[in-house]
Amino acid sequence: MEHEKGFSSLFQKSVDAQLLLRGGVCTDCNDAAISMMGCGRREELLGHPLDHHSPPLQPDGQTSLDKAKEMMAMALEKESHRFEWMCRGRDGTDLPVEVTLTAITARGELLLHALVRNVLEGHRVERALPGTELRYQDFAELLPQVLFEVDVRGRLTFVNNRGLAYFGYTREEFKKGISLAQVICPEDCMRALANMKRVLEGEKLTGTEYIAVRRDGSRFPVIISSTVILEGAKPVGLRGMVQDITERKRGEQALRESEERFRTLAEATLEGIAITEQGRIVDANEQLLQIIGTTRSELMGQEVAALVAPEDRDRVMAGIVSDLENHMEHRMFRRDGTKITVATHGRTIAHQGRQVRITAIRDITQRKEVEERLRASLKEKEVLLQEIHHRVKNNLQIISSLLCLQANRTGSTAVLSALRESQSRVKSMALIHERLYRSPNLASVDMGEYTKKLVSHLRHSYRTDHGPVRFTIDIDNIALDITEAIPCGLIINELVTNALKHAFPEGRSGEIAIQLIRGTEKQSTLTVKDDGIGLPGHVDFRNSPSLGLTLVNSLVTQLDGTIELEGTQGAAFRITFG
Repeated sequence: MEHEKGFSSLFQKSVDAQLLLRGGVCTDCNDAAISMMGCGRREELLGHPLDHHSPPLQPDGQTSLDKAKEMMAMALEKESHRFEWMCRGRDGTDLPVEVTLTAITARGELLLHALVRNVLEGHRVERALPGTELRYQDFAELLPQVLFEVDVRGRLTFVNNRGLAYFGYTREEFKKGISLAQVICPEDCMRALANMKRVLEGEKLTGTEYIAVRRDGSRFPVIISSTVILEGAKPVGLRGMVQDITERKRGEQALRESEERFRTLAEATLEGIAITEQGRIVDANEQLLQIIGTTRSELMGQEVAALVAPEDRDRVMAGIVSDLENHMEHRMFRRDGTKITVATHGRTIAHQGRQVRITAIRDITQRKEVEERLRASLKEKEVLLQEIHHRVKNNLQIISSLLCLQANRTGSTAVLSALRESQSRVKSMALIHERLYRSPNLASVDMGEYTKKLVSHLRHSYRTDHGPVRFTIDIDNIALDITEAIPCGLIINELVTNALKHAFPEGRSGEIAIQLIRGTEKQSTLTVKDDGIGLPGHVDFRNSPSLGLTLVNSLVTQLDGTIELEGTQGAAFRITFG
């Protein structure tokens, strides 16, 4: 804040015309500038561009506007720039002036400071030189940059306090004499002196990089910009500015290392990597070149849309312009015109100050062909397996029909009962194959639908021998494979058949309940119970002479399960397996 107050005071009291510019437009000026331009009021300068009071053409034929823009751009780039200008006053007369443009920061804003001198009043400037030099030095101390002056022999004649602190010298040491060779490293010193000579001879150089040296020997990178100091027409030295670019160099080095790591990773991956900007490819790794079958020079700058198959183009381009991360599969062209299928994963990232799209691309053409062959092969096997189940079901139905014909020809009640039970067993197995034949999943059977169909068949088979029997079926959403479904179906067939035959004598009515639930650890529990007369007390169901119970115990063993008889009224068999 104190610096800004001091600068404002020097600015207003200076005998030289001074202006502050923002974007080439005057935002402030001192009284000397108003007088030089022949204006009566400050408002006649404020808000106007630098070339407002200049003739349409400069002596070199360049328009004043173009030259103004060029000079201001150079000043911003070089930190300070001096040039000659033709100024036109309010009375229409042209006045040659010397303009020095310097980039400064005031109130947190980057502005251009213009110092304008009338070159026709050199004698006035010479008379005022001591006071002007003092004001220049005061002004130099207010700036945050390192400012210096050097004579033609390379001896520093002026360094502001910031420069002394930066290089580690005291004012007393400076007065004893410091040469350019003491602040520039030996490797760059000869180049610095050669560049200094070129500037003194009138050549214009932009800011040049050097390695500077502090008094303690530490080094740091800088950019030095300078202009010629003239006494009349004779160059007597250089005046310039030093900018420490250590942080910029560190940032550039970090960026290079980051890009090298990215390049190494991108080249090592098995996937193609493409970086796109506004739908055009700006970089790619070697793997992508191999996928497309092209060279880097041919691929760079190419539009992505030209590589994508027409049927997928809209979808792919919508994904590229989106900022969202996405995955997709689509077809694209190789250089020879053949189509391939690729899987892509893209996302938008910030890269070198701009938004780009990075996409990983994998050629999945062979995988897709293998998948298609596998799907075709699987379809063939499914059809074949359905046909096998269909034929097994038909064969079992033929056996069931033969047993039915045999039953119709026998007069023995015992033989008829045995044939009917055998027919039911065959029917229960045939139903399994029928369900598999009709199911979209050839590996398992929906036990709910199967049990309902089996119970319907058994009810129909025994409808003439018993009174009305109700059935309650409670089956979870359980699907069993064929190795479990057939034994489980036969167990239900045997236990329901036994209940229909023995639990409800003399036409009694009753209820048979069937429950199949899935328990913990993937175990299933099948319960078949009735509210009939129950098993006789002397009957051991585990060692029964009955073929049905013997078959049930054998099937439970086949399922690696356990069977328990529960209940005090009727019979309740509980089988756990799985």
